[in-house]
Parts: sequence; structure tokens; C-alpha cells
Amino acid sequence: MRARYWRRSKWSKHVFCEKPLCFSVAEADEIAAARDAAGKVVQVGYMKRFDPSYEMLLSLLPRDASDLRQISVEVQDPDSWPFTQHQGDFVKPNDVPPELIAEGNALRERQVQRATGRVLTGSEMWGFTNSYCSSLIHDINAVHGMLDVMSIETGRIVGAAFYADGDGSHGSVRLTGCKGLWQMSHLFVPKVADYVERISLYFGDVVFELTFPSPYLNHFPTRLTVARSEGTVWRKTEIRVSYEEAFVRELIGFWGSVVEGKAVRNTVEAASRDLRLVAQLAATALES
Repeated sequence: MRARYWRRSKWSKHVFCEKPLCFSVAEADEIAAARDAAGKVVQVGYMKRFDPSYEMLLSLLPRDASDLRQISVEVQDPDSWPFTQHQGDFVKPNDVPPELIAEGNALRERQVQRATGRVLTGSEMWGFTNSYCSSLIHDINAVHGMLDVMSIETGRIVGAAFYADGDGSHGSVRLTGCKGLWQMSHLFVPKVADYVERISLYFGDVVFELTFPSPYLNHFPTRLTVARSEGTVWRKTEIRVSYEEAFVRELIGFWGSVVEGKAVRNTVEAASRDLRLVAQLAATALES
């Protein structure tokens, strides 16, 4: 996907790329330039932007969000093993040649060094590539979409850290245009057979929450709840939009961009914005 390859090839193609698109903003800029030179579509696979419950939440968020007090992202992740038992043919390959694995690891290390400006330790590398760039990058993109609806931007980094030998990561970001703080955490829990991924938005008079299923469980709807108080009476409403699968809807969206010229929902520029925040969080985490 490097820009120089795209410029050389007369057989350039439209590209659907899983996330993270890359590890550095500089690489994202190269990809954008190559896309423009080739005149092709590039869509990044942030499936949450196509989640029906996510789309519903965007429609419910206030346009005047000056009273937004906190956004909280929490991910508890055991990986795939508890959620694939019903898939009898689910197999993890073990026949990749060791030299190919080593080549891929070396390439990744060079890319991460370019992104962070330094050589990382093993736990730092795991925290950066897994916790930040493989897990939280989904939620960072989703929250950026929410902030856009409310005309709020990110401010300075308050704190960030890798912990639990890189199995965990944390970040806190000031928000401009409101009273709020955005905090996020991811923790790998290898022997806990449960997955939790929540994005909660706290206002003075209402709490919105999205609770996502494990990505290995298709057609499990994301739970959207809205909680309000009327005096001492507290009401919590759960909204179920549909059982449509976000992974399918994003591919339909890609098809629409390629065939019908529809706007790309998950652009290289959006991914670059996510990577810029990750770079700021990583710089703070590595300093600490």
C-alpha cells in the first residue's frame, strides 16, 4: 500500500483496509497522496460507524453539548476463544513459515519506530500495537464521530500509560467546547470468558451508553441505553434498532462508494486523525 508502489502500478485498485490503516500519520499522508494520484477509493474498516445503534445514538446526541461532562471508554478483552465454540470449522493457522513471521515483525518494528520516534520495549510494543492501535483505535474513531456531531474537539492529553506488561493501556484527554474529559482504557484478560466494550457519555441530565458485543459474535445487536431522571424518578430506556450486521453494512458502503460514487464514510483522513491522537497518547505513555 506504500505510495511509491501505487504510483508505479497501472493496475491500481480500490482498497478496503482493516484498521489500523497504518501506525503513523506520515504513512497515512502517503496513502492519501497515492489514493489521489490513482483516483481510487480507500475505505478504512471501522465497522462501528455502520452500526445501527451507533447511527441512532448520533441522531440523539444534543447539538449543544456544552454540558457534556465525561466520555468513558472501557474495553475488557479475552480475545476470541470464548466466542468461537459454535464455529466448528474455526481454525487458527499454524503453518506460516517462521522466516515470514520474522520478516513481518521486523517490518512492524520499523513502522512503529517511525510512528513513535524510538525503539520500544516488548511491553511497550504490545501496548502500542495491540491496546492502542488494535483495540482502542475502534473506539477512538467512534468517539471522534460523536464529537463531530456535537461540535467538540479534543484538547491536551491529561495522562496516558501502558500497564500490565502492555496488556493494558489508558488515556485521558481534555475536550474543548464543553466541561468534559474523555477517558479510555483497554485491558486484555486472557482467562476471563466475557467481553465488555462500553462507550458512555455523561451529561448533567442524561447518560447515553453503547455496549458492544464481541466482534466474533455476528448479528448480536449493540445495546443502546438512555438514562434520565425526573426528580427522584430514574428511567433507563433500551433502544434496539435492528439486527443488521455492521460488518456487512460497511462492505455495502464500500460498494456504494466504488460503484455509485457515494461519499466514503471512513476515510484516510479520519484514520489519520485517530492516529494523531494515538501518537499523542503514546508519547505521554512512553514518557511516564
